Amino acid sequence: MGDHTELMQQLMRRKAALQNERQSYLAHWQDLSDFILPRRGRNLQGTEDPYKGGKKNQRIIDSTGTIAARTCASGLMSGITSPARPWFRLTLPDARLADYMPVKIWLDEVRKRMLRVMAKSNFYNSFATLYEELSVFGSAVNLILEDSDDIIRCYQQHAAWRARSLRGRELAQHRRLS
Repeated sequence: MGDHTELMQQLMRRKAALQNERQSYLAHWQDLSDFILPRRGRNLQGTEDPYKGGKKNQRIIDSTGTIAARTCASGLMSGITSPARPWFRLTLPDARLADYMPVKIWLDEVRKRMLRVMAKSNFYNSFATLYEELSVFGSAVNLILEDSDDIIRCYQQHAAWRARSLRGRELAQHRRLS
């Protein structure tokens, strides 16, 4: 039991440090949300959406930023994860094995199945939203989980606290689940 208490305290300290670091960005993100994408950036403060049911685009003065964000998100979607074409391939670290024809055929079949799963799920809709948030806020998180109906299901993660290494590798992510 003591191990769990110590782990919980360590996690709470890490979350507090991440939350403290994130605090300096909140006002900027709130302005970006208010003036560019009022229907995104929900839960920036980690609380319920304050505009729930109300008008959300009252602070947009000029739609140039919103149009630019949509254009950027569309470019990212079509250039990185286009549902219209195969956008990745599978291989193995062992070059000799990767060049073996039965392995190539198997990897290609797995890739096709993965693309079908993504097409039948909410993957592409979710990534369109992810790219829009990435374009405006410079940060976005998408959680992909196993789903009994669609095989996978994607969830946008709002109000997350993240830590990265100096090389930009994500080390930790905390999110309030309540």
